[in-house]
Amino acid sequence: MAKIKKVKTKGGKIRKWIFIVFAVYVVITLISQQTTMWKLEEEKAQILEEIEKLTDEGEELQQKLELYNDYNYIEMIARKNLGLVGEGEEVYIFPDD
Repeated sequence: MAKIKKVKTKGGKIRKWIFIVFAVYVVITLISQQTTMWKLEEEKAQILEEIEKLTDEGEELQQKLELYNDYNYIEMIARKNLGLVGEGEEVYIFPDD
């Protein structure tokens, strides 16, 4: 039997190199995208943590606002810090010994 010789063509080598270049491109792209995804996940976690912190701070400020709108609280602070006296009340001042 006669041996069949394979004829090498330039087209085969070119296809092989195009495939290799394409495969390398795909791998580099996938690695780049995965790295970007990890960074975005970390950023998302930080943002969610900050949102939770700001939400807690907002609730605390809302409670203070409600307290500051209460007339009895305002009166108590005015008496304590400013030494104010209500109408019809008498003030006694004692000398220091």
